[in-house]
Amino acid sequence: MINARPVQALRGSACIFSALLCVTLASACSDDATSPTSPTTQASIEAPRASFGLASDTVVAQPLSYWQCPFTPPYAVPFVVFVQRDGDPLLVVTQFQLRFTDTGGMSMPMITLPAPVPTTQFGSALEESRDLRFPLSLGIGCGVGRSGTISVHFNTRDGRGRHGSGYLHVSVR
Repeated sequence: MINARPVQALRGSACIFSALLCVTLASACSDDATSPTSPTTQASIEAPRASFGLASDTVVAQPLSYWQCPFTPPYAVPFVVFVQRDGDPLLVVTQFQLRFTDTGGMSMPMITLPAPVPTTQFGSALEESRDLRFPLSLGIGCGVGRSGTISVHFNTRDGRGRHGSGYLHVSVR
């Protein structure tokens, strides 16, 4: 004959252990906002802010006196991109990418200008800290028409190391 008493004692201990486990787990869960697993503040992450513009929305392709496709295109399109830093004097333009598409839809390969250097005009240091000026020129005409649109894509980095990007369009006549 088997003694049933030790089995019942084990079942009773298991029930007590299960009840204690449930109470412990239930008290660990909380809807309280001060719970260590919930964030106490939210950090806002913003991209670098800058205003980009052009000296003129429409430019004219200028013929070159010496050209030899595909090495030197027959036309140059000079234009100026202005950058207003919007309060961050440490904002820099890390690259420009230029692509010309003629009115018939034919595109030239994209040109990348890494780490462009802005030009500064005579004036106060305060003016220089506000605006950057990038005189750019794109050669066109080898395999594409003379009029169309230049897409100017740019990448920036602010004083905190955050990256941003944007684009402009220049009409070419």
